[in-house]
Amino acid sequence: MAVHTHLVAEVGAGAERGAQHGRAVGRTVAAWLSTDGYTTSRGLAHTPPIGEGLWRATPPNFGAALEPHWWMVRPMALRDGAECSPVPPVAYSTVEGSGFHQQAMAVHATSLTLTDQQRDTALYWRDNPDGVTGLPSGHWMQDRGRVRGTSRPRRGGRAARGRRGDGRGRVHRG
Repeated sequence: MAVHTHLVAEVGAGAERGAQHGRAVGRTVAAWLSTDGYTTSRGLAHTPPIGEGLWRATPPNFGAALEPHWWMVRPMALRDGAECSPVPPVAYSTVEGSGFHQQAMAVHATSLTLTDQQRDTALYWRDNPDGVTGLPSGHWMQDRGRVRGTSRPRRGGRAARGRRGDGRGRVHRG
């Protein structure tokens, strides 16, 4: 019986040390996250530049630019965003037959023949009815959760849900 009591005490002490370590790691991660630039990027004014080939709000809701200051936020898993820089986009052009025109026409042609699955996928990623809520980033976090083994977001839970989504990746038409 004395051996059993000793083992229970050892396990209890180990569990407490583990919990203390977990809390210390949690505090360190929270402190690191608090300096990622996210809060600095909130509420900043944004006036999109005006000109040919530049972003502008489009129908149907003419929503505001989504996360125009996201460049200020430190990447979560990369040392630097330049680690996976995309290739430059095709140069803007209004000339029929140009690379830009060909891409635009390919998108237009596809939009005329979307399957229900393609339409649902597009609505899922565009699930940002007020143009301000930043839901696509919520979808990314929800997908990260699926990889981790749970579809529930860790913080809040509302970020991954929207007017058309049910929070589990299903999109409702309406």
